[in-house]
Amino acid sequence: MGAFGLMSGAIFFHLTSLGIVVMDDGGQLFIYACLVLLSALYLLIRNKEKPLSLIFIRKSK
Repeated sequence: MGAFGLMSGAIFFHLTSLGIVVMDDGGQLFIYACLVLLSALYLLIRNKEKPLSLIFIRKSK
């Protein structure tokens, strides 16, 4: 859940103030942000019944 919010912010700032290409990286940083966002979205959809299990790790007894 945290990665989704963080990458949403990163993509937002790429599209509004930074631009796609930053410091002649060819848009690589933007593409990485999009891939992480899609991966986080996949995990959220796949585990929609138990979103807190993605955050908290329970110790087995």
